[in-house]
Amino acid sequence: MLETRSSVVGWLILSADHGHSVQAPINIAPYEPRHAGPYTPNGAIPHRDASLAVPYQPSQSSSGPQPVFEWLSTVIEAQIALDNMTTYRRNIYLQQFLLIARDMADEGYLDNVAYCLVDMEFAPPQNILFNTNPKTNGETMNGITVLDWDHAFFAPSFMACDPPTWIWAMIWEDEDEDEDELLDDDMPDTEDLCKLKQIFEEAAGPEYLRFAYDPVYRVARALLLLIMNGITDSRHARKAQKLFREWPKIRDAGRKDVYKGNYTLPGWMQDKET
Repeated sequence: MLETRSSVVGWLILSADHGHSVQAPINIAPYEPRHAGPYTPNGAIPHRDASLAVPYQPSQSSSGPQPVFEWLSTVIEAQIALDNMTTYRRNIYLQQFLLIARDMADEGYLDNVAYCLVDMEFAPPQNILFNTNPKTNGETMNGITVLDWDHAFFAPSFMACDPPTWIWAMIWEDEDEDEDELLDDDMPDTEDLCKLKQIFEEAAGPEYLRFAYDPVYRVARALLLLIMNGITDSRHARKAQKLFREWPKIRDAGRKDVYKGNYTLPGWMQDKET
């Protein structure tokens, strides 16, 4: 997916004029901030305005036509303006997100980041179809297919590099995702699983490894998901508060002359560490 790049940030959609034909042209519907409303259950297709869609144009650039921080800040500021005073508490979260994004930009973490194809559901294992090779009794594969593209999005490429720990650590969706990703760079328990992890990383390549395990990009992935999905319940709020606690430590670890954001939270946003 890192090699499939776009000059436009947004949702992948097929042209309505061609129905469900595999020959339908691919269009990109630009991402639009949405008004903070009722909680949307997981799996619901995100809103996208097909009338604003533009034809997909591949990009060969190592960075997008719009710098990532410029895009992020535009999205956050538009969301703040959209929410206005009716969701004051959510706007405080968004303002903190903007400070963290500025930190990342000031330190160069958002430089040379392209916009590539991402499954915003992070392609869980039940969404992947493996075509096994009958000549090897299923021990090798001829190809892999992603079944559901409802959440296909051209996003900053670090979003495509969430390590698939379910391959070598048997970590599933119902476990604590934040804690799991902290352990993504740890070696698996057995020699066979260690070898499997090594083979995957060698095949994935250096660009993947750049984004996969650095704590900064772990925070960046969580940050963008919270920005796009919104703070719609207490679980999201706890995740955001956890990022606010973690980020100053990650930001300051071995780094100099970094913009110092103010992450002091109002009393009602305080959350005891567990």
